[in-house]
Amino acid sequence: MKSTDIPILMYHEVGHSDSPWSITPQQFEAQMAYLHEQGYITLSLTQLQQKISQNLPLLQKSVVITFDDGRKGVHAHAFPILQRFGFTATIYIVSSWVDGQNIPAEESYSEFLTWDELQQLANANFEIGSHSFSHKNMSTLDAGELERELSEAEKVIERQLKQKVLHFAYPYGIYNELALSAVRSRYATAVTIERGFLKTAGRFARQGILKNTSMEEFKQLLHPPTLSVAMIVKDEEKNLAQCLSSFQDLVDEIVIVDTGSMDKTKEIAMKFTDKIVDFKWIDDFAAARNEALKHVTGDWVLILDADELIVAED
Repeated sequence: MKSTDIPILMYHEVGHSDSPWSITPQQFEAQMAYLHEQGYITLSLTQLQQKISQNLPLLQKSVVITFDDGRKGVHAHAFPILQRFGFTATIYIVSSWVDGQNIPAEESYSEFLTWDELQQLANANFEIGSHSFSHKNMSTLDAGELERELSEAEKVIERQLKQKVLHFAYPYGIYNELALSAVRSRYATAVTIERGFLKTAGRFARQGILKNTSMEEFKQLLHPPTLSVAMIVKDEEKNLAQCLSSFQDLVDEIVIVDTGSMDKTKEIAMKFTDKIVDFKWIDDFAAARNEALKHVTGDWVLILDADELIVAED
């Protein structure tokens, strides 16, 4: 497993609220039990960043678990379940909300953690990150407002928990270049709500878990989708090597259906893939395409012709 393939799971609340952002303790326990059964361990974001910077492979399947907002159910319900499986997590808190200040009506679907509860989590090796001081949209703030929103949150967290703030989550997942620059200069990592496995500095993507996330969907969120290329070829020795070279390192599988080549097409193809299928041409592209699709195993399929290339910008 590569460091860049480690999923970062995004939760908000674990409890009995009707909010789509809140999952039940039973759902959460089933998800954590699945991770444990599959041999996953949890990494902190500090550990993940170290793995990425060192470009080291991982010997075990790993996952990062995060909670946004710092809600009561993280301590009441998620914490004992995580401890049972030997898991930890990162909690992103809105500092003023911990103190009961400036909480919008739409965010009042559950209560928030106290500083004592956050200290218990910190003592159990949970990382406490910043979700800003008052949960303002970072893209609407000027440089001075950004500085105040970030620094005030840090001051409160460091005063209350006696630890430096290393990690950040953008409120609403929104940022612009000014916010990105400010955040990158202050924190080891920052996360968005963008789905996927992108781990660019200052904007790590995450896999959001909602009330309606099924177990099947949860399992799929744990690994990057795989990509297969399917091609129909005949007498393409002049084009095929250049074509295949342009994407061989980008895809998980190449399936080539040869419809009767008389040149070195198949010989060239064998240097790139062992999935080469002979198919008698019956003057029907759909039939040949469907034959290729029978042999692909990826989650997604890209259809290309031998005279096409994937260029670097794409």
